[in-house]
This record gives sequence, C-alpha cells and structure tokens, in this order.
Amino acid sequence: MDSDPQQSGSTDEIIETAIVIKNIPFSYPEEDFLQKLFPHLGLVAPYAFNYHRNKVDGAFHGLAFANFQNASEAQKAVDVLNNYELEHRRLRVELKKKLPAEEEQRQRLARQSRRQQISTTPMGGSGTAFGAMTIGSGGTSGLQELGFDGATLSMDYLDPTIRPRIVYRPTLSTPPTGM
Repeated sequence: MDSDPQQSGSTDEIIETAIVIKNIPFSYPEEDFLQKLFPHLGLVAPYAFNYHRNKVDGAFHGLAFANFQNASEAQKAVDVLNNYELEHRRLRVELKKKLPAEEEQRQRLARQSRRQQISTTPMGGSGTAFGAMTIGSGGTSGLQELGFDGATLSMDYLDPTIRPRIVYRPTLSTPPTGM
C-alpha cells in the first residue's frame, strides 16, 4: 500500500486555489503584498491573504497563505512568485497541500481543547474568569465529599447548554425618615 503523498502523484492532496508563501522577509509588510507586489508582477490579487503569526507573541516568521478565485490564478502566482527574490530572500511558493484526514482531525481536536482551556482558565489565579468558573485544588475541600479528590471542576457559563440559576436578593433599604 502506497500512502506517501509525495509518491502517489495524485492531485487530490492539494488545494488548487490556495498557495503557501514561505521565506518572506520578516520586515516585509503584509499589505505590501496586495498593494505593491501582486500588481507589480501582473498577478491577480487573492481574495484572501494572511500572514501566519506565532500564537504566543503574534510575531511573523515568514509564512503566508493566499486563496484565489480559480486554479489558474493560483498556479500563475506559484509560477511567478516561486524563487522570486524579495529583500534578498528567495520566496518558496507552492500550492497548499491538504492535510491527511487523521492529521486534520488531530488539529481540530487540539483547537477545541485550546478553546476549552482558554474559556476555563482563571485570570490572575483568582479561581474565576470572565464567562467561566473554575474550582481548583485550593477550593476542593467541600467537593472531596462529592468524590472530586484534587480534580479541577470547571463550568463554562457561556455554554448555551448550561442554564445557571441566578438568585437575586433584594437589597435592604432604609425607609425615608420623617414619616
């Protein structure tokens, strides 16, 4: 069984209207691709273009993605931009490859997990965050009786399937004097 995408030769592994641009100078502005470089080289501007940035600090490390209306526009961009020298760096451009189904599923699960962690992570270690409440090992003494030994119990209040009960207590006000 030949499962190596490099050897299979099938075009099913690529997205014919999307390209990956690598080795972009870190200081080259994103908007210059659309406003200067594409028109200068006689290329049709993509309908979607974005620099891939580091999720931790937002830094750009030379990778971008572009989506075109049709395969011929994308292929022309690959032909013209590949090995093009931009600020003393040679761009490496290719059609975007599809991820294998297993890898796509793994990445989807990782994204969901990150979203859940973000929505239930307390800010400043106080035990609560906007839209979520977390009771960690510091506040589990009452929960240990319920079988939550040292585990973290989380509840996302922004989850539409959870309907927390909100009880309003009337504030006591003093009656006006002189009556």
